[in-house]
Amino acid sequence: MFDITKIHPIINHLKAISNYYKETNNEIITFCNYCDDSTRHKADHGHLYISKSSPVFHCFRCSASGTLIRFLIDSGFEDQEVLTYLSQFIKYRTVKDYYKIKKTVPRINQIKERVIKLNLEFEQKDFIKYNMFTNYLKSRLGNVNISDFLISPMFFYEKLSCLFTNSENEDVVLRLIEPYKDIRYHLFQETSGRYYFQDVDFDKYHRVVLTEGPFDMLSLYLYSDEFKDCFFISLNGKKYNSALEWLILEYFLIDHLEVNFVFDNDVTKYRTYLFRAKALAKNYNENVIIRGWKPIIGKDTGDFPGVVEL
Repeated sequence: MFDITKIHPIINHLKAISNYYKETNNEIITFCNYCDDSTRHKADHGHLYISKSSPVFHCFRCSASGTLIRFLIDSGFEDQEVLTYLSQFIKYRTVKDYYKIKKTVPRINQIKERVIKLNLEFEQKDFIKYNMFTNYLKSRLGNVNISDFLISPMFFYEKLSCLFTNSENEDVVLRLIEPYKDIRYHLFQETSGRYYFQDVDFDKYHRVVLTEGPFDMLSLYLYSDEFKDCFFISLNGKKYNSALEWLILEYFLIDHLEVNFVFDNDVTKYRTYLFRAKALAKNYNENVIIRGWKPIIGKDTGDFPGVVEL
């Protein structure tokens, strides 16, 4: 069983590279060497968290995340014997070793203002197509305020489509209303690929719902009683475990989290997805709970929001 406090060369290294060092029940907290954490005026606490029970780290200031091996190498640790020993605990090679400075994200109200403007401009240019757009959304979602869900009309190869923008101001995916070849969805490649309309505040949300498509997610948000007080994410594909890894590394390396995978009924390998997700979560943070669901009737929850737990 991994216990970083028993690996004394690592502990000595952490104390040597940071003027701030603190241990809690679950993690070690130091200054981050990827950002200017230690040079801030009157800095009296660190933002880099290293799990005691899993070889991963995360900085809650600059979003540096990854395996402990990556952090140690980047911070000048050279004991190859310790690094080799540590490597046996890195069970999942899918982990992304990276660091980045978070981009400035407009406030959610600013994003809504942009969506409202896009809707208004489209309506003024093509009133008939705009009515087709609003009638389509009404048939899928009922009477809702389109701007609340960051949806706007757009042409794709001259075909009317719904544009889904997430609350970090990424235009993520298009859903074609008018048919074009065999294309139903178009995913913008230079984005995270994840659509969510709620403000990203994981101090507030500790339950997450992951669905394959945007209408599956919106139908559950609007009409299901199973998932109150949840943060809803559409993956726009079957990238369940990469989304889970992102959630844990970015926001829940330490804290409690419940992740609800809602599969379409045509997903036959849901047991495999759940098994891998539970193993992945356990490796990072044993406080992460994985639950699986499928529609009671129909292909997906976009048609009917009733679900049953697997």
